[in-house]
Amino acid sequence: LQTGQTATFAATQEFSDETSAPLGGTVTWTSSNPAVASPTGTPGEFKGTGVGSTTITAASGAVSASTTLTVTAATLTTISVTPPAASIALKQTQQFKALGVYSDGTTADLTGAASWTATPPADATVNAGLVTAEVVGAVSIKAEWQTISATAAVTVTAAVPVSPSATP
Repeated sequence: LQTGQTATFAATQEFSDETSAPLGGTVTWTSSNPAVASPTGTPGEFKGTGVGSTTITAASGAVSASTTLTVTAATLTTISVTPPAASIALKQTQQFKALGVYSDGTTADLTGAASWTATPPADATVNAGLVTAEVVGAVSIKAEWQTISATAAVTVTAAVPVSPSATP
């Protein structure tokens, strides 16, 4: 189980004739370490709240049973690059951002951590998401982190005037 995810347990009672049935009566569910997994309020359901292991126990009267639940860190599932497309004038810059989405639903700004590349590499330079247009044409900007990547499309346009000047 990863942090942010839930797991549902069922309590059964086994009988001498090798049959089993749901544990009768009121079942109390507990976690030995609520910092790792805590009950959600639904009987038998626990949510991973931290990395580690905990013992999940179901008890009804004098009967109880336990199992171990291990919770691991959330993993990166997707990356998105924003803006997804941009038009940049020759020799101008545009800042792109990389946002990671993890298996527990949390997000993180990966702009500084991601590896950034431009294809073709001579057409633009990219450093921590800051793209500088070098050659007129189409460029693909890629952000990659932990083998997961996303791209943005850049159109490099002709140079534009940035400041007027007057000469005598």
